[in-house]
Amino acid sequence: MISSSVLPGTDLVVSFVLDKARDRLRARFPAHSERLERAGWEMLDATVSALDDAFRRLDAGQGKAKRGAGPRIDDQEATSVVMRLFPEAVTATTSERRMMLAHALAGLLQPGPSPETKSRVSRAVAQLEASDVRELRKLADARGDQPVRMAPELEPLLVAGCVLPGAAGQGVTLTAVGRAVLTALASWSAA
Repeated sequence: MISSSVLPGTDLVVSFVLDKARDRLRARFPAHSERLERAGWEMLDATVSALDDAFRRLDAGQGKAKRGAGPRIDDQEATSVVMRLFPEAVTATTSERRMMLAHALAGLLQPGPSPETKSRVSRAVAQLEASDVRELRKLADARGDQPVRMAPELEPLLVAGCVLPGAAGQGVTLTAVGRAVLTALASWSAA
């Protein structure tokens, strides 16, 4: 289990998430509560492992975000990010999304952007699936002389505030939030 010294507020978040999930599952599926509780612990363990992997990658410098650059993150800011993304990661329906959210959480716990930017990014990432982030990366890598037109697969990015539609059908524009999402997810390598 991750200690509170690494992630302030983690013990509180873990207890809260597990208690809420356990109560709801027991009420809904009383005959299967033991199996569901075991599955919940497995999901929690998978999330903690993904988060550990994300921190290892950041420490090894595999991601673009580096520890020690920029102002230090305070405990309240860190707790806010953890309370938003950790439950999302634990309850993710796919392991790929769980990994993505864990890497976003680790990325946002690094010094760097303002608390407001981290808040916006955590809300945006919570709305996205792994496939959406792959589309965002494609968009960021697109050449400027070939504008990317708005397409159905970009709609979640628009809703999350990562892109804006261009004027008069001139394609979509990556927003500051979109760029910050990519920075927070620099250590995550999508399949």
